[in-house]
Amino acid sequence: LIQMVSLAYGRFEYVNRAWREVLGYSEAEIADLTLFDLVHPDYHQHCHEMLAEMRAGRLPLVEQIELKFLSRQQQEVILEGSLNCRFVDGQAVTTRAIFRDITARKQAELAQRESQQLLQTVLDTFPLAVFWKDRNSVYLGANLVLTQSAGLDSATQVIGRTDYDMPWAEIEAESYRSDDRRVMESGIAKLGIIETLTRADGSQIWLETNKIPLRDLDGNIIGVMGTFQDISDRKQAEQTIHRQAIQEKLLREITQRIRQSLDIPTIFDTACEEIRSVLHTDRVGIFQFYPDSNFDDGEFVAESVVEGFPSVLAIRVHDHCFGENYSTLYSQGRTYAADDIHNSGMTTCHTDILSQFQVRANLIVPLICGQDLWGLLCLHQCATTRHWKQTEIEFTQQLGNQLAIAIQQAKLYERIQAELVERQQAETRLTETNHQLARATRLKDEFLANMSHELRTPLNAILGMTEGLQEQVFGSINERQLKALQTVERSGSHLLELINDILDVSKIEAGQIELNYSPISIAHLCHSSLAFIKQQALQKRIQLEIKLQPNLPDLLVDERRIRQVLINLLNNAVKFTPAGGRITLETSVISVHSDPPDPSGASNPDAADFASPACLRIAVRDTGIGIAPEQIHKLFQPFMQIDSALNRQYEGTGLGLALVKRLTELHGGRVILTSEKGVGSCFTIELP
Repeated sequence: LIQMVSLAYGRFEYVNRAWREVLGYSEAEIADLTLFDLVHPDYHQHCHEMLAEMRAGRLPLVEQIELKFLSRQQQEVILEGSLNCRFVDGQAVTTRAIFRDITARKQAELAQRESQQLLQTVLDTFPLAVFWKDRNSVYLGANLVLTQSAGLDSATQVIGRTDYDMPWAEIEAESYRSDDRRVMESGIAKLGIIETLTRADGSQIWLETNKIPLRDLDGNIIGVMGTFQDISDRKQAEQTIHRQAIQEKLLREITQRIRQSLDIPTIFDTACEEIRSVLHTDRVGIFQFYPDSNFDDGEFVAESVVEGFPSVLAIRVHDHCFGENYSTLYSQGRTYAADDIHNSGMTTCHTDILSQFQVRANLIVPLICGQDLWGLLCLHQCATTRHWKQTEIEFTQQLGNQLAIAIQQAKLYERIQAELVERQQAETRLTETNHQLARATRLKDEFLANMSHELRTPLNAILGMTEGLQEQVFGSINERQLKALQTVERSGSHLLELINDILDVSKIEAGQIELNYSPISIAHLCHSSLAFIKQQALQKRIQLEIKLQPNLPDLLVDERRIRQVLINLLNNAVKFTPAGGRITLETSVISVHSDPPDPSGASNPDAADFASPACLRIAVRDTGIGIAPEQIHKLFQPFMQIDSALNRQYEGTGLGLALVKRLTELHGGRVILTSEKGVGSCFTIELP
């Protein structure tokens, strides 16, 4: 691109075709423009100064210049070239420039810089250290994590260095370079390398390094690229877990040996021997306080001691300082560790007693049984002082807990053995008592059954004679005598009903009742049961309604007993329904019942879960007085009647609903009751 510009006015005197094509102007348009119409505003000041220097003759030649122009479409065009002055009579009048368009190159360089900056930004936010090296293991780049690990200020400071120039140890640098060579020579990535790195402050950390070969576009290996991360926490955790695993294994083994026996001496001897073997102490002993000594007196009941040191077994120890100064803390579960008893701050009297047994360092764990301090688990180092590690303290505490449990279990076992003997004696007495109660119950049921038969025979004669007298078979009677006979008949009928109910309940309780199953029509069963109460309902102006589901199948039951159930329910409804009320008998067949067991006890929990493809549901609804929720549980108990102003107007045996429940359950069914006081009740029986 060639241009000639007047130094006086900045107008274009000549531009070639290439210049016009790049900037997009015609010759006619160029004639009306100056240099400052086309140069980017950012370069105006520079161009003014440069033209002024040229006019003054101080800048005849510019060998290298870069300017930014604006095309006709206002797009930036970057030109690079040189310019010189044309002189007339020694005066610079025109500048001639030769440029080449470097816009594309500049844009590519900018994109490359932005890409590199973006890549560096991404790498700097990466949580792992990232680096890449050439074939000589010279660093070509790195991210912020590696820079910080090396104690440097920026990633550019890493470039050009080798691992020997970094702040880590020489042996580490040699190991890193050796790994680089293996990766580049084999062309195979090396992953999961566990190694150490010494940081600038001298501290050492564990690394997990991954390295892969770095290739050019043709696939040639030109270096190595890698990452590493600090895994010191993981390594420390692994070591801790390993130590814990070893201790837990030993703890399980010792605990298992302790629990293999409930014999206290065996438990103590095993524990002392195992603890001393694992922790390599000079002596391990178990100290027991004397009861009622206020923790001032006791003795060692078990020990394991290295040969050459005295035994402490069965020696009465009196330490009046202990109960006063230490017992409360130990009772609260405190563990005491002294690296040197002479520099631990303990009382002189306590130190003197320990010195008698050549104790120099000790570790004491309380043995607490329930809420009481039973004794102490004592670890003694006799030959030298000793620093007790936290893992050793925790290990001893765990074993102390196990020993305390073993002591409690042994005591509990002894108590249970004594209680077992006493319980066996009590069970023998209870069994005998139960036999006597069962025999008494059986005799009662037999007595009631027999007496019911014996009572019913003369009562039938009384009722028969009463009926004959009322019909004047034996001669005429007056009205007063007739009323008296009617009273005798009502009382006799009530007594006969009571005897029959007692007989049925007794048979059920004694297991003597047998059901005679036969298929019957449900409709016939319902209609025939209603017939028994029609006269009573008519007298009280009670409406009777029956709702039968169509196409009902036959029912396989003991017809007499189920009719007895329905009649009892219907009689009960008539009895407690005021005049002008309504009683409804309805039936339906359901696939399986899903009602929950009734909290009143009306349903049988054992029978409630019977499995049947279908069951019959018969409901007796009334508009009677209803039942209060707190009274419902009494209904199905024998000889139990709810006290109310209305029911005292009628006589009752208190056995009707008890029979309903028992006869229904004998058929494998259940009774469900819903009621609201003052609104009415609904008794429902479900039969398979």
